[in-house]
Amino acid sequence: MKSRLPPALGALAVLAVLAACQTSGGGGGAFSSAPPDFGATENQLAAAGFLMKPANTAQRQTMLEKLPAHQFVIRTGQNGALHYIWA
Repeated sequence: MKSRLPPALGALAVLAVLAACQTSGGGGGAFSSAPPDFGATENQLAAAGFLMKPANTAQRQTMLEKLPAHQFVIRTGQNGALHYIWA
């Protein structure tokens, strides 16, 4: 005699899987109508060791305007070191 799962238990399992697929906080996920929380992104980057360098000069402001918003850019420094930039 085979034991089958009751339909309610199967539906509960599907809901649990779907709940696990949602993004955690911050908004901006596939099922969220809230805008993304870029302040939280900045906090996470700072916690990961990124340094904030404000565009407080005309030269830095011009460079910042050329960068894509909210994306990583990888640059190679003069000594060959990789620099990850988030703007």
